[in-house]
Amino acid sequence: MFGSRVATGAPTGQSGSLLGNETIIQVPPGGATIVPLGDHYYYDIGGDLVIQIRTATGAWKTVSLSSFVSSDGTNVRVFNLGAGVETITLQKIG
Repeated sequence: MFGSRVATGAPTGQSGSLLGNETIIQVPPGGATIVPLGDHYYYDIGGDLVIQIRTATGAWKTVSLSSFVSSDGTNVRVFNLGAGVETITLQKIG
């Protein structure tokens, strides 16, 4: 069906990878930033940062940390609990 070609998934512009470029986000003290639409790995997360989701009632709730987040582009954010600027690195999947 594919001949000598192998289907490798969605094109990303990067040969041999389904991962996009790294994005480093700075979050001010007491501030938040919405996670962009899509699936992301994250790492190098500042010590005072938490991942939160917005519930059906509109309240923000902290979720347990892993290294993966899936966002609809509206209801997932990174919140800074601390007194200084913190950073997080996101890498889009697909």
